[in-house]
Amino acid sequence: MCGRYAMAYSSDELPQQFAHYNMNIKAPEKHYDKSYNVAPTNVSAVYRPKDDVLKYMKWGLVPHWTKDVANFKSFRTFNAREESLQSSRMWSQCCNHKRCVIPISGYYEWKTNGRSKTPFYVTRKDNKLMFLAGMYDYVQKDDLYTYTIITGNAPEGLKWLHERMPVVLEPGTDSWNNWLGDQNKWSQEELDKVLATIFNEETMECYQVSNDVGKVSINEGYLTKPIFKQNKGVKQEDSQTQEEKQSPKKEDIQVKEEKPNPRKRDIVQMLSPRKKQHH
Repeated sequence: MCGRYAMAYSSDELPQQFAHYNMNIKAPEKHYDKSYNVAPTNVSAVYRPKDDVLKYMKWGLVPHWTKDVANFKSFRTFNAREESLQSSRMWSQCCNHKRCVIPISGYYEWKTNGRSKTPFYVTRKDNKLMFLAGMYDYVQKDDLYTYTIITGNAPEGLKWLHERMPVVLEPGTDSWNNWLGDQNKWSQEELDKVLATIFNEETMECYQVSNDVGKVSINEGYLTKPIFKQNKGVKQEDSQTQEEKQSPKKEDIQVKEEKPNPRKRDIVQMLSPRKKQHH
């Protein structure tokens, strides 16, 4: 699944990032900040090829036919399973007519180990944008645009982390062109091919990050950094502190050398033979 991701560029910075893929896109008039901790119900960028301006939508798809938007707040529609896109009423029309991609810097996934969960971050090694296959919808009476991210079975190289992962599409590939093309009816075989999950170890990487990413209120750049780099800095600081505590200062050594040791003098006197006294 994909329930949290990072978008390290503001709406004003994104057009330049799209340009790395020879894609010409404009920023919206309204400014949107970057976020290192995008969560469901947050608003983030969505790319549709028919637009020349980036569209910002709310994460968690609300179908256009809903009578009450509030009813969908409790539904987990931030992900859509690739294998159910055509069989589900919730997804079929969007799959046929309202396809998009979601630009991200990387996504977070939690590895389960017994009762504990450890967060990891999947991103590109070259820091370029990643694009996730998605779908969107529009509720006209509420003027509400929403989107969902499509997930599939994780490939062998990433199954150790989670059994599922978001579908990553590479600009210029057949999968990219087909997903964002005009096709309005899909067979399951076609979807399986176009939305095949990939983890290219030459261009992508995965590493452990801070547990703080689990707190939606925290939105800082360090969330995307490898945890071992953070720990290394802390350990270095701690070791220096310990060395300072254990190593006496020069002036302390001098004081100790100048002061006689009364205990040692008493012991010497006790062991020395006493002189006889004459009465």
